[in-house]
Amino acid sequence: MKVFLSWSGDASGELASILRGWLPTALPFVEPWMSSDITKGARQDSEMATILGDTSYCIVCVTPGVQHAPWVNFEAGAISKVMDRSYVSPLLLDVSMDDLRNLPLERFQCTKIDEKADVTQLLMSINEASTSPITNAALERNVNNLWSGLLTEVNAIDVSRARAADRSNESVSDQSTKSQMATRHDFEHSDLMDMILREIAQEGTVRYIYQIKVPECSEGQIRSYLRALTERGLISGGLARSKVPGVVDLRPNPPITVTAKGYRYLDGVPDQ
Repeated sequence: MKVFLSWSGDASGELASILRGWLPTALPFVEPWMSSDITKGARQDSEMATILGDTSYCIVCVTPGVQHAPWVNFEAGAISKVMDRSYVSPLLLDVSMDDLRNLPLERFQCTKIDEKADVTQLLMSINEASTSPITNAALERNVNNLWSGLLTEVNAIDVSRARAADRSNESVSDQSTKSQMATRHDFEHSDLMDMILREIAQEGTVRYIYQIKVPECSEGQIRSYLRALTERGLISGGLARSKVPGVVDLRPNPPITVTAKGYRYLDGVPDQ
């Protein structure tokens, strides 16, 4: 059973590496895979697509700042499209549920890596999804035997730099909010702007052609709306095209991502 470990940054990568070694000791049938395992010389997009297609479960290693990482949100969104959403679990290290508020990872069932009951429940979920599960008694025995070793490795991860960088980004965003934050009054047909922005936010990162149905929109309006969202810093990247009226046909180049300011806009933070 393939379990995909999604990560971004040093601390998140360390957590994923620990899990890659630890998971098969707790659940012998598990084959962990992370993006650093891609064969040298192979086409990353092709191998990634193959792995995602064969994946039965996804664990997103979330350390401070990772919740905003476009690639992590893309991987979680891509996997949740081909499997039950309950089989995607963000694993939190020094990150709270409040830190995920209004972000794509919020919609998944999260696990706290430093809580034994939480981790046990995650393993039970993976076990239930397997075609060759072990007994619950064996699973609990494995967790009891392996728990202290896991905690020792996890506690050795230095998240201080990631935490400082995340706080710095939040501070810059907060300082710029009052002077730069767009309000719904800035936009004509703001309800349609909201609809487009929310669709992109739910997708996480739009990397391939993605259609959003928007009523009573012409191609010209769609282009101007995406341009307005970009100019106001609510999204980054992307090119919008439309084949039929009322449909946003996104052909992202580069990928379209909702920015921190965009999430604040969706959260209703007013301009001061």
